[in-house]
Amino acid sequence: MIPERGKPGARSDWPLETGHDCIKDQPRTANGQRPTANRQPPTAATDLAAIWMLLPSLGSRERAMAEYGPVLRATWLRARGWATLFGVLLLDNGLADNPRQAKMGELTLHRIAKGPY
Repeated sequence: MIPERGKPGARSDWPLETGHDCIKDQPRTANGQRPTANRQPPTAATDLAAIWMLLPSLGSRERAMAEYGPVLRATWLRARGWATLFGVLLLDNGLADNPRQAKMGELTLHRIAKGPY
């Protein structure tokens, strides 16, 4: 639930709200939107990256891919790319001070290397 306006956490306190001072002078696109790098909609590729992150065996990953239905090859390539990014980030952050994250990243990267491709 969004807090009431004027209270901490209210929409007016969010830094990327339209009209907020920190983005007031940014140009708008043709459709009136302000360009922001961190407000991209989720895609199927980011969701499908979970196949390599969560499913332990090659067979389970292949079954999940088959059950998902028709997907463009380019989407699967992006999904594997996202899984690789997530694995690297988890491993890198985890090596600093979180062994569980490091293990998640390591397992994800091993699963990607084993397939499916």
